[in-house]
Amino acid sequence: MKLFTAAAARRLLLAALLSLLGLAPARGAVYLQFSTTNYYASETARVATITVLRVGGAVGLASVDYRTGDHGVDVEEGKDFYPTNGTLVFSNGVTSRTFQVPVLDDFVHDTNKQIVLELVNPTNALLGARMSARLNLVDSDPCVRRLTPPSLALGPEGTIAQVVVAGPTGCPWTAVVPTNYPWIGILEASGDGGGTVTLSVDENQTKLTRVGRVLIGRTELVLTQRPFPPPDSNGPIIAITFPAPNARVTNADLIVRGTARDNVEVNRVEYSVEHNREGASEWAVALNTTNWQAALTPYAPGTNTVRVQAWDRTNNPSVILARTFFYATPSLLTVTTNGNGRVTLPLAGRMLDVNRGYLLTATPLTNHLFSHWSGDLTGTVARLNFTMQSNLNVTANFVTNPFLAVKGNYTGLFRESGGVRHESSGLLNIVVMGSGAFSGSGFVGGRSNRFTGAFNLASAANAILTGSGTNQLTLRLALDLQAGADKLTGELSDGAWTATLDADRTVPRSTSNYTGRYTAVIFGRNEPHNYPGGEGFGTVVVGANGMATFTGTLADGTPVGQTRPVSKDGHWPCYVPLYRGNGSFFCQVFLSPGGLNYDFGGDYTWSKPPVAMNRFYEGGFAISDALIGSRYATPGATNRVLPFTGGLMTFSGGNLGAPFVNQVLLRPNNSVTNTPASTNKLTFTLNKTNGLFSGTVAEPNSTRVLSFKGAVLTKAGTGHGFFLGTNQSGRVLFETAP
Repeated sequence: MKLFTAAAARRLLLAALLSLLGLAPARGAVYLQFSTTNYYASETARVATITVLRVGGAVGLASVDYRTGDHGVDVEEGKDFYPTNGTLVFSNGVTSRTFQVPVLDDFVHDTNKQIVLELVNPTNALLGARMSARLNLVDSDPCVRRLTPPSLALGPEGTIAQVVVAGPTGCPWTAVVPTNYPWIGILEASGDGGGTVTLSVDENQTKLTRVGRVLIGRTELVLTQRPFPPPDSNGPIIAITFPAPNARVTNADLIVRGTARDNVEVNRVEYSVEHNREGASEWAVALNTTNWQAALTPYAPGTNTVRVQAWDRTNNPSVILARTFFYATPSLLTVTTNGNGRVTLPLAGRMLDVNRGYLLTATPLTNHLFSHWSGDLTGTVARLNFTMQSNLNVTANFVTNPFLAVKGNYTGLFRESGGVRHESSGLLNIVVMGSGAFSGSGFVGGRSNRFTGAFNLASAANAILTGSGTNQLTLRLALDLQAGADKLTGELSDGAWTATLDADRTVPRSTSNYTGRYTAVIFGRNEPHNYPGGEGFGTVVVGANGMATFTGTLADGTPVGQTRPVSKDGHWPCYVPLYRGNGSFFCQVFLSPGGLNYDFGGDYTWSKPPVAMNRFYEGGFAISDALIGSRYATPGATNRVLPFTGGLMTFSGGNLGAPFVNQVLLRPNNSVTNTPASTNKLTFTLNKTNGLFSGTVAEPNSTRVLSFKGAVLTKAGTGHGFFLGTNQSGRVLFETAP
């Protein structure tokens, strides 16, 4: 029920009586009044819109004041609504005006509330019968209940339990126990808003904790009831209160203190002390039980561990509890340096605890390296972890850095001494830094690998290679520190094989005599049934930076290419992984410009794995032969690329019935045509920029036309290449006619 002030009640009663008795203003009068006596608005509406009407005429101006008046005691200004007032002006011809009352949501479930609205002080009009009205605030909040306690934790005995329910009036509830909890009964089960739920709980005769649920309206109460405990089989609980964990103790005599408790009675506490160097003492009985203490005498300086255990009167033991402390007996540490460096953790000259661990770090000055520790402590690692002993003396030794003069990139090939096998050969590139540390990468058996490490002052190092498709590989390295040597050697092994590494340092501006363009020929075998009978070819460009870029084609059509540095001595390591890492092309090339017939050469090994359904040599092979190269310069408009006019082009292998020869003319513009003596149609195109050629030739007594390609060797005065037959590689030779 809503309560109003006496004045508000009288105004509402007067308006109602006037309306009922027909005592409204006389006919012909103009009056102002609310459009209805009851307005409704939800708490969430934010505003309530109120309409005021002008009745009986609309000529001229009229006005009336409005305000929110008295309200029930359960309505709070600033919580349920904001008071408002003002004046409504009716212009000529206007019969309706509105104003708004701000409405607030209190977010609490309660009954609907009322606010009185009033019209006063009319001008040019009278107040009508509905001079007062009610604004009804409709509650929009759900019922929210609070349980005290929010859950019940009960002992094993049967009991009566109560829960207090707190909630707003108008929110009735009933307590219900689901049928699967027959051990819970309800003695008091309903209410409106607040109230009490009284439960009866049976004795828990099971051996397990059981959980039940009671629904109070939509709110769930959880009951947990533990079982009766089994016969006492639990030992005491023990604790150490002094010393603190890892405490530093300076007194030779130490009193260890602690507590022990039991569900019945603690009978005794025993203790034992152990030094990390001298073992443990016998167990002894401590003084007292619930607040016990034990007098210890540490056996030696350093770490000691005391262990304690309590027993109850039925001889159930507690866990053994350990506490470590440090018995400190300080001693002096003396640190000196030999050479250019410093010890960065300034422990020198300090009193340190004997048998405690410490760290010294040696830091070399610029252009120097740490060598080793000497004195009472030894080692070769700059970070020295040590255990303090009485009156230690230690020296940090430093030397001039030998790696600054030999740092750089080293590249080289490795192979077994008995020959090149795909699985035990490859290429490594190693970057040596000024500190002697290094990082490397490369190919082993066609698979990529990476590794890191550091050289010692004897210029030796070990590393483990990690990569795809290989077992663990061990690499031993030796760096030549001699000025100008620029060499790095080593051995690589998987335990079953050992390969030798020979690597050269890339020295800038030391390879200018090798700079230029070259053509290369990779010689094949005269066994076209088992090995490619044709000859691979390619171009090599050595740049001013000493890097050699090789682009070529092997005699079965496989493309090859790489970029590697040329050493100052002309060593060019050539290694290309092929066939997804299952094969490779390996060649150590030596550049020697100015040779009689070629400018570089070397022996290669080409490994191709068996590949089913492969058109050419599906059984695979491993072939070793020679690779040679010649400088190449673009010829002039009338300069022949080879030193002859009449020449022979010989075709053999490649599934031919028999070799055949075309007699040709090499013209000044480097075009090639058949002589009248040759009837096999021939086309020939020379790329004057790089020295590569290609063309076609008709096979005698056949309709087949062969495509061929290759490269010229200007110093040797010949051209070499290959063509592909049905499943074999054939050879093309371009040379002077006799």
